[in-house]
Amino acid sequence: MEFPGLMDRSAIGDQIERILLSRSFAHKSQLKKLLEVLFQNMDSQATLKPDRVIRELWPDEIRTKRSADVATEMNRLRHALES
Repeated sequence: MEFPGLMDRSAIGDQIERILLSRSFAHKSQLKKLLEVLFQNMDSQATLKPDRVIRELWPDEIRTKRSADVATEMNRLRHALES
């Protein structure tokens, strides 16, 4: 079922691709990775937990990263997308 005003997955993918290729994101590899993780898991956002994001973003730092680190990255992503 489609809801009016919602984009389909391929349209969202196209938008994400444009963002990832943009000048604003050129040197923001961590934010690119986070955006990709969120897109790949967009159908399971309700069950996407910080520990899974940590494993994706910082595979070598699983023991030292916490949900606060994920929140910080989400905040950085939010600000980057706004600009």
